[in-house]
Amino acid sequence: MSTPLESAQAKLLALDVERLPPPLRAASLNQPAFSIEVKAVGAAFEVERWPAAMPAEAPRDLFGKLGIKSWRDGGSLRPIFRGMPLRAVVDRLLSQPTAAQRVAARAWLDTGTPLKLHLFPYIDFTQVSEVRWQVDARGVRFVSACQRGQSAGLLGGAMPRMRALATRIGAALPPTAHIVEFACLPDGEVRLVEINPGLELPELRALTA
Repeated sequence: MSTPLESAQAKLLALDVERLPPPLRAASLNQPAFSIEVKAVGAAFEVERWPAAMPAEAPRDLFGKLGIKSWRDGGSLRPIFRGMPLRAVVDRLLSQPTAAQRVAARAWLDTGTPLKLHLFPYIDFTQVSEVRWQVDARGVRFVSACQRGQSAGLLGGAMPRMRALATRIGAALPPTAHIVEFACLPDGEVRLVEINPGLELPELRALTA
């Protein structure tokens, strides 16, 4: 039987974009444009080795996730706009991780698993509606929705497809609770935005100990 710490680590690591099963990656709204291995330095992070193939400037608008956590957890998405100097912006981002990022990163650091900063193409969500579902052993349950722009009128028709996709996601991941977020695009297409693990209180305590 695993300890709360081991259980928390397994839940977090399973949701790394590079570890998701191929069907879930195919259903995702976004894929990383660049991935850079990082290391912990005190309460912050630094690039382990800057990839030689990385462009000097951002080729398009980007946003970052440290492992599975973005800077949105700290109240700001912190996009990297096209033309900005990538190394300088990445160094600044890594010097200011959120509390949630530092906690989640322990799953990678404490298990010796490479931790990466993933840079995704930035997507404007002003016309994209979002819905969250909880997926666990009892099935799929609606949590919340945010209707936006042109997709708002299509959201009702998209809900059954979201529920079906949430069921498939639950079957493809470890048998535990997850919060799954979907996007309804302006054409009615449904895509996976992200998955958050349902960490239990003993697991959270173990991670922050």
